Amino acid sequence: DAIIAVNNEAGGHRGNMTPKDLIELLKNNCQIPVISAGGVGCKADIDEMIGYGADGVSVGSPFIASIEANVTDEYKQACVDYGAKDIVMTERISGTPCTVINTPYVQKIGTKQTWLESVLNKNRKLKKWVKMIRFSIGMNATKNAATKATYKTVWVAGPSIEHVKDILPTKDIIQRLIE
Repeated sequence: DAIIAVNNEAGGHRGNMTPKDLIELLKNNCQIPVISAGGVGCKADIDEMIGYGADGVSVGSPFIASIEANVTDEYKQACVDYGAKDIVMTERISGTPCTVINTPYVQKIGTKQTWLESVLNKNRKLKKWVKMIRFSIGMNATKNAATKATYKTVWVAGPSIEHVKDILPTKDIIQRLIE
């Protein structure tokens, strides 16, 4: 058993605590290993998480740009071309805050819920159903953007894409992470 500690530097649906605060909180209150998830794109990041007390790390965003990743070449190239400063939080995908690459399409649709989405999400009777529908639509759009060529480029990633410089085999990405 272990705890995956998803912090506020993770891609996609992330936590709201800094890696340091979350790791320390869990290490002080749990007796099982803590695996830090979020904000790891190079060896210095791994060392930082271990320094906070994490027993290991879970790395996601850098592997989007692996040759083996089952996503479009455009998504992989976006992880090379964009960086940490291009990651934005959006409520438009699933109704729950999620980090994505700030592509022209994301800029066009915006990152905040429309007034109607906001009203429906606050309605006690409709909230549950609206969130389920919004989540389904958003996740379907994200899946399509990841696996099909589309003008609706909604690509989920975290700021650790800053360290992605090339589309590489997984073994090379791992090697870069530990060197």
